[in-house]
Amino acid sequence: GIMREAALVVTSGLIAIFVFRESLFVSTRNEVKRPEQLVLHQASATTVRSNGSSPFASQETKEFEMTGGSTKSYDFDNVLWPQLKESLCPDMVPNVKFVKKRLLHLARRRLHFLDDYEEHVKKDEEKDDVYQRFFEFHASINAYYPDTSDMNSTVMAYVPVWKCANEQIRFGMVNSLGEDQFEKYGGNDFCLFFNKQLPKVSRRHACIVTAVRDPISHFLSAYNEVEYRYHLHKFTDEWKEFPQLIFTRYRHGEKKRFEQFVRDYLSGPIVERQKPYLDYPLEIPHTFLMSGILLELARCNERLTDYLPSLDNLTHSWPDFLNNACPDVKFPDEFIAGPLDTAGQHFSSTDDFGDYDTARQVWEEGGRTAQALCILHVMDYACFDKFEIPDTCKEVYNDKAFVKALTN
Repeated sequence: GIMREAALVVTSGLIAIFVFRESLFVSTRNEVKRPEQLVLHQASATTVRSNGSSPFASQETKEFEMTGGSTKSYDFDNVLWPQLKESLCPDMVPNVKFVKKRLLHLARRRLHFLDDYEEHVKKDEEKDDVYQRFFEFHASINAYYPDTSDMNSTVMAYVPVWKCANEQIRFGMVNSLGEDQFEKYGGNDFCLFFNKQLPKVSRRHACIVTAVRDPISHFLSAYNEVEYRYHLHKFTDEWKEFPQLIFTRYRHGEKKRFEQFVRDYLSGPIVERQKPYLDYPLEIPHTFLMSGILLELARCNERLTDYLPSLDNLTHSWPDFLNNACPDVKFPDEFIAGPLDTAGQHFSSTDDFGDYDTARQVWEEGGRTAQALCILHVMDYACFDKFEIPDTCKEVYNDKAFVKALTN
């Protein structure tokens, strides 16, 4: 009898501690900026919000249940995805510390990599530059100063994303608004713009904007850019140190070529430095995550004001977007009315070698290469949440192994 009473007391105490922990987690959720671990819950039908916001705030939660190869008893759009999104990209800042090397590990496993590469990485974690560089971004700012004599005027700061019509947008704005009212900042000057240059001309925060596209579409377009430039420059100093890239052994237009490119991408040396510590060619960063600009802005203690999630009809959609996103910026009426005088299509868009088309075919087939791309780009989908998540990616994000890898 004494033993039973003691066990009952201990059990009650553990339950009380668990309940206290759960209530504490819920009550302090808004104070946690960078969650180290994601705790999944299932909200009851009465607590799922119609606007798709996170159900963490609900007190009526229970542990998330997973069986077989996929999770069950949940609403992906209103329960699972909002929670994943909140942990992956809180306040539109990629939580790189949270994902650590899990995304690359999962993508490699999806393609059935041998253990050799993982063992190589374990020997020297610093050599896994694939992970580190995938979140790098060659950030720059194109700042529009409508009136430098008025310290109360708001400055527009456009942060270009490669392979997201940045040349068309920059050319169009300079041509329409006047080159003398634009300044470009990049490299070490990126944060200096916000910290030193902006306060000289305005007392207000800048309206920080960009244009992006569907993350998978961005990667496929960037791959086509890599192929186009590789064909042009493969005998130059920039590329001649990379004869070991396996994907180049396949003919242009073959599906195997793109599939091998993704494997090379994940295993180096495309982005990983290996002896003698060669740098990647400049083409490769076109494929890096679009959300890299959010990391750069966070390093400057800044956040993106808004973004245009489509590159369609930019001649009118970009001026309209700026007018709505930056109402305090004094744009000329004729600029808002449009059309924007853009620079036209990039040379690589012609797809002379058929690589772009075959890459899209591989993606549309939804096989392991497509699934690996979903894993790599979950951060972009989490940060730029105006995009509809493709069905292939929903299946991947619903996979038990994927969810457990991110939550454990």
